[in-house]
Amino acid sequence: MLCKPLKTYSEIRIKAVKAYLSSGSIKEVALSFNIHPWTLKRWVIWYKEGGEDNLKRGKKYRKPHNRFNARIEKRIMLLKEENPSITLSEAKKILNREGLNVSTKGIWGVWKRYGLTGFLKKKSTPSFLEYIAEIPKTTSDIKDAEKALKKGNIKKAAQILNALPACPMIPFLEKIPDEFLSLPRRVEKLYILFGRISFLELKKKARRLRKQAENKGLFYLFVRVGVLECFALQELQESEKLLLLTHKLKSRLRNKRGIIRGDPNLRFIILILEGQAYGNLLQIRESLNCTRKCKVLLRSFPYIAEGQYWLTTLFSHIGHHKETAELLKQIVSKQKPEIISNYASCLSINGEYRTALATLKKIEIQLKGFTSQASLIRAMCFLGQGKIQKALSFAQLAFKESKKEGFRNQYHIATMILAGGYAALNEKGKAKELLKRPIPLLKKFRMERDLLVRQALLGKISHISCDEKENITPPIRLALLLKKAQETLKIKDYRKAYNYAQSQKIMGYFHLYLLFLPESVHHILSKGKPAHLPSRFLKLPVFLKDIPAYHLRFLGPVRVYRNGKSIRVNLSPKEAAFLIHLFLGQRKEIPLTSIYNNFWKNSKNPERTFSHFLVRIRKYLKLSIRSLYIAKGSFGREKSLYFHSHITTDYQYYKEILAQAKALLRAGEWGFAKREYMSAFKLFRGEPFKKMYDNWSDDKRLEILFGYETEILSFAKKLNSRGRTEEAERLLKKAKRSEGCKM
Repeated sequence: MLCKPLKTYSEIRIKAVKAYLSSGSIKEVALSFNIHPWTLKRWVIWYKEGGEDNLKRGKKYRKPHNRFNARIEKRIMLLKEENPSITLSEAKKILNREGLNVSTKGIWGVWKRYGLTGFLKKKSTPSFLEYIAEIPKTTSDIKDAEKALKKGNIKKAAQILNALPACPMIPFLEKIPDEFLSLPRRVEKLYILFGRISFLELKKKARRLRKQAENKGLFYLFVRVGVLECFALQELQESEKLLLLTHKLKSRLRNKRGIIRGDPNLRFIILILEGQAYGNLLQIRESLNCTRKCKVLLRSFPYIAEGQYWLTTLFSHIGHHKETAELLKQIVSKQKPEIISNYASCLSINGEYRTALATLKKIEIQLKGFTSQASLIRAMCFLGQGKIQKALSFAQLAFKESKKEGFRNQYHIATMILAGGYAALNEKGKAKELLKRPIPLLKKFRMERDLLVRQALLGKISHISCDEKENITPPIRLALLLKKAQETLKIKDYRKAYNYAQSQKIMGYFHLYLLFLPESVHHILSKGKPAHLPSRFLKLPVFLKDIPAYHLRFLGPVRVYRNGKSIRVNLSPKEAAFLIHLFLGQRKEIPLTSIYNNFWKNSKNPERTFSHFLVRIRKYLKLSIRSLYIAKGSFGREKSLYFHSHITTDYQYYKEILAQAKALLRAGEWGFAKREYMSAFKLFRGEPFKKMYDNWSDDKRLEILFGYETEILSFAKKLNSRGRTEEAERLLKKAKRSEGCKM
């Protein structure tokens, strides 16, 4: 019988077995298909064991006749494990001295089977499981192990896997307890668990496995598991430990001449992590040295998109967004969500807000797992476009969507955007508070770069010495240039900061920082010179003082502030209720019929009554008729009331602080979360909507108080679970004193 491809054999097997099942005659069917009856019997047994899929099996793997015995293979493998930088010729000389005449091809074959060399060139990833070459024996044994595991025979599955020279990415490995697995399999299992266990747990497990590998002299394995520990240390911001560990890993890859050899993927990732450690410690010169070495290593990969992406994370980490944007532009066509979302982030930082929003919109469905980052990008874009309410809403949403992983950097950016939003509305007290409040947490995380930016904006540092300049990131330098421009009020200093932001692709940061340092813009505008800022951005209250910005406090006695100053005019309960209704429905058209039905249900002429009422409200708020007006709705809809102004409320601020508290709690920062919870609860100064009895006020009162009660009870439970029963009782008593809060 002629040799045929596997696909043809599979088809013959399936047809022959089906023919037998319908006829029941082995001999007749075997004769018709020109095969031996015993062959057909074997196929029928396969079919009964596993159906048609089992008939598609290939030839069973057979060990080559010239394969080394287990003792020699182990010796050849250990040469590479004990000395990762060893070359083929060096290994051959050692084996020859030991009386083993082995060719370099034979050594290469052993190392490749054990996943120590011969890596797939199309991959550039931190996980070596994704780029070690699979061999037929491995594939066959993995299937056998999976079958044993499905039958509940865990020990047998573990024995099969432990006998393999190397395992690629096999998800079912995580189902086998560590006690049954060999050290290499436990390391591979930890790689599979990466991203699904906490970084604290990852650090502990990786460190334990690294020490075991070191004790056994398995230094290649030592380096591989050490990379996982490095990732955990980076996330936990233990930068000094991270730097020491990367140096230790590199020393294991050095040969006698001090040259680092071995797996280029492994060396590349270690350099990325080392660069991030230097960046955390504000040793930017050393970090940039790591980026140069990474660029050289990238030449080893024909398909460098993944490597370039990892390099962008390092450039972004040290604030070099120009280089980040250039690299991302080259690989954005790969259409991976993480690449596109990072590219959109770069566009927003460069001030290309429309393009950034359009880029996000294209991949909206694919943004699972990146929703918090997407919300921050949108918040940054809307802030730069002068749409403050949208910016504040998306910054708050980013807190709600944030996860423990990546929270620290997102926390800094989100609080900066919130602070910028309040600064834009001339609420300097809140802006300053939002700049200051995260500082203790940033100090704990050792986020020196972000701390320096905040200190520059708060005026705590105004210059950097010549020795420190080379270790300053572009965002910090920009903040210092703008601080100087504010102090000198020289147009040339403003232009210098502007040109620097343009050259470094950080115009988004330029716009953000100006909200805290607006005096230089005031000076330029007073001189009739162009500030080169977006027109809507320039119309914010922080730049134009005649633009009104309002703040409403209604979580207690109603108070209205115009441009930071309290309007000292007593409001009737109906006027106060209407203002709350108006401010909470900002930038939304409010149909007049809903206003009439709510506030003047029994009035004979609600139109005339409301017209006089609206005149009083405009006078109270000192608003023009263009800011608060009645107009016919679009597409022939009924007349509606429109209110165009910049507003904030204490309820909005309450929800923002609460979102931060919950995000901090998810991140495991109990002390900081507790502080935010208490700050949020203090905003309630009494019963909201007191003496306001219209339907809308009744419904809103219940909604707000029910939410407040739920949050108080939830937080009290958390206090009780931590043994803080007295604090919980005090909090509940205080809440009960608020009239209308029935605990």
